[in-house]
Amino acid sequence: SDVYKRQLLYSALHPLSLNPTQLQIALSQSNSQFDINLNLVLYHSPCVSVTFQQKDKTRSQNVRELSGVKFQRVSSDGAAIADDYIDKEIEAKYSIAGKKVMLLLTGLKDEERCRVSGSIAVNKVPGMLSIGYAEAENDLAEIKDAAPELYSKLNLAHKIMSLTFGSNEFTSSVAVKQGMPDNADIAKGLGSVHDIVQSCSYYTRIIPYIHRQLFSSKTTVEIYKYTIHSNCHIKSEERDKSKLLLYYETLPIVAVREERKGSGLFVVMAVICGVYVVMGVLNNVLLKVLPLLGIKE
Repeated sequence: SDVYKRQLLYSALHPLSLNPTQLQIALSQSNSQFDINLNLVLYHSPCVSVTFQQKDKTRSQNVRELSGVKFQRVSSDGAAIADDYIDKEIEAKYSIAGKKVMLLLTGLKDEERCRVSGSIAVNKVPGMLSIGYAEAENDLAEIKDAAPELYSKLNLAHKIMSLTFGSNEFTSSVAVKQGMPDNADIAKGLGSVHDIVQSCSYYTRIIPYIHRQLFSSKTTVEIYKYTIHSNCHIKSEERDKSKLLLYYETLPIVAVREERKGSGLFVVMAVICGVYVVMGVLNNVLLKVLPLLGIKE
């Protein structure tokens, strides 16, 4: 067919270009891993109350047990709070309660924030991050009965300060200098800081983007672009059942950008699902050559 002839011709002429940049779409490696880099603030959830899990079809892990993720108690004015700090008034009033309950009461009374930050290595399969109160349900039930005025302050009001995928080794500025698209932090600022009980779900689709410079000593760089949308709703009761969910799915393809340095023509060629898009001088040449070969436009 004419399309097939056109593709063969493009393939034949491509090696003649002295300075091409090529974008290809290829199958991705499904058995490799990537990092989820998260910086999240919970405004009305004491750190001691938070359960954080990562799940996919291959495994389930407690994120709180991972060394790469930090849970920091923060005051309403942004000051760090010691992990074992208990308010003296709470300690005197609820001395018969366990330490975890007193930490929870302190956090609710002082309206502490919890900053969750770090990197989580996950497999390249669909999965989810889940933040809730599952491991603190019994303690929260005790607080609900003993101090309902404090229990009523509990909710999943939050803000995503940063969310990126892939290695943090290369910053956006480095990516731009190397001719790569910026790994835009499009989730930054998402969330709700209102004093209401919420459960939120975020849905992300991720595509790996690899940049290679041929005949160069520069390291191949891989970043992850993504899209995101959310769905939040209010629950009138059962505050301890609220959840914050982040679903992620890597597309089974990878965009590869290859660039060769040299003198001569500059050509940008994109290969997307077998359709070749040519710009610059090569395109002008083809427009003249194709009719001579009996190939219609």
